[in-house]
Amino acid sequence: MSLRHDRLELLDRYLRIPTISRQVTPEMVEAVRGLWRGVGLELSPLAPVDGQGTPALYGELPGPKGAPTLLLYGHYDVQPTGDVARWQWQGVKCEPFVPAYFLDARPVDPRALDERALEHVVVVARGGADNKGQHLSNVLGAMDAVRAGTARWKVKIILDGEEEHGSPNLEAIARAHGPRLAADILIGSDGPKQKNAPTLVMGVRGLLTVDIVADNGQATSVHSGNYGNIVPNPVLPLARLIADIEDRARAWATEHDTFRARRAKSSRSGKTRRCGRRSFGPPSTSTTS
Repeated sequence: MSLRHDRLELLDRYLRIPTISRQVTPEMVEAVRGLWRGVGLELSPLAPVDGQGTPALYGELPGPKGAPTLLLYGHYDVQPTGDVARWQWQGVKCEPFVPAYFLDARPVDPRALDERALEHVVVVARGGADNKGQHLSNVLGAMDAVRAGTARWKVKIILDGEEEHGSPNLEAIARAHGPRLAADILIGSDGPKQKNAPTLVMGVRGLLTVDIVADNGQATSVHSGNYGNIVPNPVLPLARLIADIEDRARAWATEHDTFRARRAKSSRSGKTRRCGRRSFGPPSTSTTS
């Protein structure tokens, strides 16, 4: 059995802990901590400030004196299973928290395969690709570097327990433990691989949430029978806003692309200077699907 077999067996054990978001029990948290403790990483719970919810788990790996600090993010909660009756791969029935292994569309026992064949194995289980596979791979890689004496960073690790329902307590946890979590760079170990190869994503599209309130300018409610067509109906501008939002978004995007093209042309001609900015996103090095 190779190291790769051992690591796959560790992932198998990890995937069998049914940490469905909002349903994570203290026993499951301890099972996750025990798994990591078994490979030499002690994770401490960072409980939500109000004591409600699922704790994040925090650990550290030492680096050379004066080395910069890397904060590695992952999440150990997983999506709900949905309709378990629909769980199948290549026509074979699967169970969400009992990993199944396939090679060339047929079920296999990974222990019976050589190391080269493991490269092409597909693992079917809840959480394999979101997100236990990715952060397991990245954290083990950092641990390998420490043991080999090749680490160039001090590594801090935080595993979120509530990511799949919006991480409602993560900001408060981060603020409460600011100095402890302080780092020079953050890498989120959560995201897809491109062409099934280890991938470093330098940026992803974010989210913007906006609350829009429309009113009719009246201090109190007015009767529609008496004031209809006299007092503006706030539903109408909201309807227009929704109706043409795609057209306005496309128009803005076109103008934005034109602006960027002008900036690039000016920079090449030497008329302006451009400053580069990097953003770091999630690398994905898991061999699971």
